[in-house]
Amino acid sequence: MKFSATGGTDIELLEEGTYTGLCTVIADLGLQPGSQQFPAPKRKVWFQWEVVGETINIGGENKPRVVSQEYTASMSPKSNLRPMVEAWRNNVFKTDGDAEEYDISALLGKPCLLTVKHSKNGKYANVGAVMGLPKGMKAPKGEIEPFLYDTENDGTLAKLPKFIRDKIEGQLDPAVAFPPPP
Repeated sequence: MKFSATGGTDIELLEEGTYTGLCTVIADLGLQPGSQQFPAPKRKVWFQWEVVGETINIGGENKPRVVSQEYTASMSPKSNLRPMVEAWRNNVFKTDGDAEEYDISALLGKPCLLTVKHSKNGKYANVGAVMGLPKGMKAPKGEIEPFLYDTENDGTLAKLPKFIRDKIEGQLDPAVAFPPPP
């Protein structure tokens, strides 16, 4: 079997730095395979932010610039999601119960500050941190209409980028990933 070595598009990376952003997509990716370091399957969630005021030329058309980040769907204090949500809200959860009760879809359309860092190989612009806006800073207006994807909101699947649709469509079946003990 042979495969193409081309594909995708080389786009100019967003410069490293701090930007104003708006959350445009929150998508439940379902149960995804684990990593080499942590092999157990985990439920994942994907966030996309519009980088307000930044555009990119795609096919001769200027479009709003976006960045995204995938998180394990856990509000544990040791997770990456909970500290990000707390920093964005400018408010630490008082208890684990408060964190568990928080509906992350409340962040959809909300403004923030984004720290963008380049990957070690220099190919990707990654979200390094998400923070709430400073007091007195006016919330920016974006161009992208925010939306939520979850299993109950299946009509928005087509609006997601192909690589995210592929992840969702390839999610693991919990019954297969975690078979009951004999």
